[in-house]
Amino acid sequence: MAFYVGDISCDALAQWAREQLPSALRPRRFVQLESLPCNRMGKLDRQALKVLAD
Repeated sequence: MAFYVGDISCDALAQWAREQLPSALRPRRFVQLESLPCNRMGKLDRQALKVLAD
């Protein structure tokens, strides 16, 4: 699973990944977010991403 922020569609991003990445490195699913969650220290909140993944 890959989380991303931007205007590109999930389908376009998946197409790019198919063209550019070996199959073993391609995410099976892309999730578009308005912004990446941050913790109190301003770092990426990985726990919040895990919740979104479930």
